[in-house]
Amino acid sequence: LTSDWRAAPAQPTTIAMCVRQKRSRLYLVSSDGEPCGLVALADLDPADGTSMIWYVLGDAAFAGRGIASSAVRELVKIAFAEFGLRSVYAWVMEDNVASRRVL
Repeated sequence: LTSDWRAAPAQPTTIAMCVRQKRSRLYLVSSDGEPCGLVALADLDPADGTSMIWYVLGDAAFAGRGIASSAVRELVKIAFAEFGLRSVYAWVMEDNVASRRVL
């Protein structure tokens, strides 16, 4: 696994596949009323009370403004309060310093 995928734009088919997954819940992220990314619960497992979190900003212009951090905080609240999860997890590539700060 390499970090090359981070430079590639998300393809509509990839997003459509994520939306159709029954074990995923995607949420639109906006900043000042402008859509700018997604956050999601993936591999949602109510029986075990766990889910993975992922997030993406659609444009580098939104980076470094705390948008992803704020969206992840809200998603964690939803995960525990609305889905009754007991744990959430995420992974980050070692060289992705910005993503490490989000988590």
